[in-house]
Parts: sequence; structure tokens; C-alpha cells
Amino acid sequence: MSISWARFAVDLETQMDFMRLWYSHIKLWIKRWILKKSVPFDEKKFFEGAVRHSRDNILKPLETIIKLKGLKILDIGCGYGGAIECLKTENQITGIELNENRARFAIKNFKDAKNVKILNGNVFECRLKENRYDLIIAADVFEHISDYNKLMRLISLSLRDNGIAYISFTPYYGAYGSHVMHYFPIPYIHIMVPRKWICSLINRMGDFNSVINARFVSDQFAQLNRLKVGEFRRMASQNEFMIIKEWNLKWFGMTHEYFGILRKTPTACKSDFG
Repeated sequence: MSISWARFAVDLETQMDFMRLWYSHIKLWIKRWILKKSVPFDEKKFFEGAVRHSRDNILKPLETIIKLKGLKILDIGCGYGGAIECLKTENQITGIELNENRARFAIKNFKDAKNVKILNGNVFECRLKENRYDLIIAADVFEHISDYNKLMRLISLSLRDNGIAYISFTPYYGAYGSHVMHYFPIPYIHIMVPRKWICSLINRMGDFNSVINARFVSDQFAQLNRLKVGEFRRMASQNEFMIIKEWNLKWFGMTHEYFGILRKTPTACKSDFG
């Protein structure tokens, strides 16, 4: 049996990255809940981490598919603007962020960038123009949308023919599909324990800090959908997307996060979005 040592090295690095992330959550958990110390939220450090994540997980794979210059780009759920920071040179970018605090940071951070526009609001209420964008990014968004088919249709409608969509999401049945790591850094706890129990415990524990508060975390957890990778693939096909590249971040064989690069086919059907 032949062994691909290059593949083994990549898989090992992936496992190590996951373990480092898990270890950081454990340290924060001990500091906040055992030692009862303050864990202030550092927007600058969070933004820097978002930039690193975007460079490694968005730009690098996209650069093998499309030239990232002279594009009209839409970033749905842009957060603090990590991807926008990486792509703002020689591109025209619109970022949409529902969270007011994150949108405020991004608006202030990119106030001098004439080619960047940040909108604070719901993507379904932004009245996007048809066939406008060359590239649409929706990173870590789909798991938070109850009607994810509607979001996929909107992305298809807003892209130009042969336009590219970059989509990533954390499947609910992954190790940390619950998004409650600051409260319970235990893999798969959301599968082993009923949702209502977890929400109740989070609210009893109280706020993690001024930004990560109990109400927000419990509400977000309660509203997560259960989108699976297979269902996402079928949804992409139904909306006449071709998946041209996809990969998973896995933890000992279990998918932790899914990444996909899709191309809109010229025959993609229109919908009733205005």
C-alpha cells in the first residue's frame, strides 16, 4: 500500500491546527469560568485573526481559480472585514454585516477606502442588483440562515454569468457545530445534550465578556440550522451552480468546516428578488 507523505503532512497539520484552537478555548474557559478572571474582547486582535484566516482559507484557494483584481465583490456577513482587508486593493467591494458592533468597526476601519462600502443590515433587505458581482463571499454564514435556499438563490441572482461564489460553513454535526466553545469547549456536546439544557446553562453562567454575552450565544445556538454537506451540494446544483473546488477541515475524520468554490452557469434561472 502506497502512502502519500505529502497528504499525511497536510492532514497532520490540520489536526494540529484544530488542537491548537481547542487548547486556546480551554485556556480561555479556565480563565473565565474557573479562575473567574476578566477576558476582555480585543477587536483589533480579532480583526487580525480574521485577516490571517481570510488569507489562508479564502485568498489562497481563490487565487487558483480567478484573478483577484478588477472585480466587483460582495462579502455577505463580512464581520470585522478580514476578507475585505485582503481584497481591497484593485477591487470594488461591498460588505454586508447584520451585527451592529462588527459593522461599526468595519465602517470605521475602511472609511478612507473609496472602493469599499459597508452596509449594516439584513442581506435580504439590501435590494441587490441582478448580475452585478464577479465574486460573492459568504464565509460562516449559511449555518445561521433558516432559509438557506433563499440565500443561495439570492447569491445566484446577484452573480454575473460564470461568476464565482466562495462559501464556507460549519456543519451542525461537526465537532464544534454548536458555536458555544467559550462556554463548553467539549466536542459534540450539542449532540449529546438537549439544546434547551445548553441554552439554560449558558444563560445561568452569564456573559463571557462585554461582546460575547449569554443571550447572544444562546439565541445563536438555538437558531442554528442543521445543514449538511450533502444537502448543500444538492442545493448548489438545484440553483445551477457548478462546484469547481471543495474541501473539508476535518478532526480525526469528522468534518469541522466545509469550504466550496462555485461557478454560476450561464443558464442559472432568475428568481423573484428585487
